[in-house]
Amino acid sequence: QRLVTARELRLGATHPETGSARQNLESVQRQLAGAPTALPVTRDVVESALLRVAPGPLRPYSTYDFGRARDESASSVLVPDDDFYAYWQQAKKVVPAGWQAFIGTSRWLGHEKHDGKAELVICRGGSQFDCLRTARIEPANHGLSTEDVVRVMEDYHRRFGVRIVQAETDTLGFLLLKQPADVEAFVDELIDFCMDLEDIGRDAVREAVTSPSRYVSLWWD
Repeated sequence: QRLVTARELRLGATHPETGSARQNLESVQRQLAGAPTALPVTRDVVESALLRVAPGPLRPYSTYDFGRARDESASSVLVPDDDFYAYWQQAKKVVPAGWQAFIGTSRWLGHEKHDGKAELVICRGGSQFDCLRTARIEPANHGLSTEDVVRVMEDYHRRFGVRIVQAETDTLGFLLLKQPADVEAFVDELIDFCMDLEDIGRDAVREAVTSPSRYVSLWWD
């Protein structure tokens, strides 16, 4: 998995060597899945891995709708909101195939009040885009559904490679694995997708896309 990630970052998601590394990873995962001594990837196993990254207390659910509703098919722990990226990085290293990790609720408008904290969530999912579904991301004020956001992010992934880091009702954070060849055109795409980016200005959006980390944060009012 580390080799796949390294090649995606260095060569791009569609490069033949990246594809070869991904095929090797899938082959190993299939062998492990069929091995009689392989550890079954149950929810308990994944929760234990999560607690090695961020000591509990473990929450047998994640939240959505700004913390007002629960999804009991997922699990979560609370981490410092100002350092959530480091916790997400560690979680990605320990979460096995068939599970996803992402940062969820950070704005608490329900009964739970956790100012300065964000959820580190694990959920079942065949792809990282299932994180968006678990988070119920839905910029409804802009006429976008969860699946609309999924389709846009899948398109970005095909073109540049992305890694979903954060997803909640009105917020999406992701890494671009490859810088677009036409940065200005992509900045236009992002602003069309999330018009609130106009508030921070094109220069700030361009800086995010071209920065060493290429971390893009979207927020719909």
